[in-house]
Amino acid sequence: MEHSDDPTLHGWAGTRHASLSLFLALYLMLLAFFIALIAHSTFEEQRSTRAMDSLNATFQRFGSTALGRFTGDAGTVVAEARAFKTAARGLFEGAIPAAKVEDIGRGRLLDVTVPAESLFEPGLAAVRRPHLRMLDRLVAAMASPPEGYRYIMEFLTASDYSTGETSGARETLALDRAGSLARTMVARGAPPDMIVAGVTTRDAAGPDEAVFRFSLVEAAAADLDWQGPIAGATTGGGTERENDRTARPAAE
Repeated sequence: MEHSDDPTLHGWAGTRHASLSLFLALYLMLLAFFIALIAHSTFEEQRSTRAMDSLNATFQRFGSTALGRFTGDAGTVVAEARAFKTAARGLFEGAIPAAKVEDIGRGRLLDVTVPAESLFEPGLAAVRRPHLRMLDRLVAAMASPPEGYRYIMEFLTASDYSTGETSGARETLALDRAGSLARTMVARGAPPDMIVAGVTTRDAAGPDEAVFRFSLVEAAAADLDWQGPIAGATTGGGTERENDRTARPAAE
């Protein structure tokens, strides 16, 4: 076989080998890049898992349920809870301008403090008629919780529980108002197991206020204990105590 000494052929072969080497080097670089990227992603996932487990261990005292991995369903629950808070805030601020609304989180959605005389007829247990529409809208909003959850509304009126005939009358009025509000909510469509109402103590010199607390809990969860913002409030739970009377309304 005749060997060719054509310089053109030798140049073409050299160019082909150089191109092959270049593509091979590029392939190896891309392979190394993807290996490094996958290794980094795995490390980040492990680090996130360790951080979540650490949070679960640190805050375990707040409940036996560990912090779950964030999922699409959890995102839906958060979005619907935010929508409820926005709606409830708007209802109270529109109906009772003096309402103080506090976003407190951790399942406890909102605390709303209102002057008692703004919510009830002066000296009476009846809810002011202009506020009945607000209660209707609250009932409607609470009737559509995220799937697998339920809203709870806790309501407290305050009394100083002092001695004397006048204070006794105030104590009776506070208790009557708590019961009246609960019965009104149930009569307008709220399930009885969504409403907790009662009376707690307050400073005799302090303002006469009523407090709503809205919570979001799992449908199968036990009822929440009251930890009210009114000075002197104690834990409720459906029993009568010396300074706190809390009960659920019966369906009429």
